[in-house]
Amino acid sequence: MIQTNTLVKAQKITSFKRSLAVVIGINQYQNKIPKLQTARRDAEVLAQILAEEHQYDEVILITDETECKPTLKNLLTLLEERLPKEIQPTKDDRLLFYFAGHGIARDSDKGPAGYLVPQDADLEKMKICSPCRSCTNV
Repeated sequence: MIQTNTLVKAQKITSFKRSLAVVIGINQYQNKIPKLQTARRDAEVLAQILAEEHQYDEVILITDETECKPTLKNLLTLLEERLPKEIQPTKDDRLLFYFAGHGIARDSDKGPAGYLVPQDADLEKMKICSPCRSCTNV
């Protein structure tokens, strides 16, 4: 017997006023950080699925091939300025944040802290993105 998977197109959940997504994928890193093979493509496919099959109202896709590159400055601007000031998510919205790329754990006063590694990170100088737990403030 052959089983086939049937893709059922999802209907937009009406309990949310808006569905927003930030999708980031980085293959090409700077500063001797090893390249990845599938992170960018994974992000591109997810962004397309969210927009076309799940009717997300806004999908922000940032990869090493988009005009806006996934640099530390651009990611911090997105998280600290654009999302809270321009997009202004509310309790009636849902926000999906997806990051395909390198991550790193460093010791801190509160135990290990996870960090997202932007395209232009310098691991020797510790110029990397904010700890992952700070993303909950968005």
